[in-house]
Amino acid sequence: MPAPPCLGITGHRLIPAELHPMLAAQLDALFGGFARPGVLLSPLAEGADRLPAHRALAGGRTLEAVLPFPRRGI
Repeated sequence: MPAPPCLGITGHRLIPAELHPMLAAQLDALFGGFARPGVLLSPLAEGADRLPAHRALAGGRTLEAVLPFPRRGI
């Protein structure tokens, strides 16, 4: 079986609150376009990184945080 789709989304830190419902609907449509639940990669910063993370989790998708730390032993 092929691996699930993997998607990364990032954007502006400050998103006006009045845009949240429209963006949430667009994200739901985007995630719903995949034949099976996928994985969202996000650094979880404020704004455009967190809104997709919340929508992905609400839709039963997997969220993987990409953290800006060096790997141990390097």
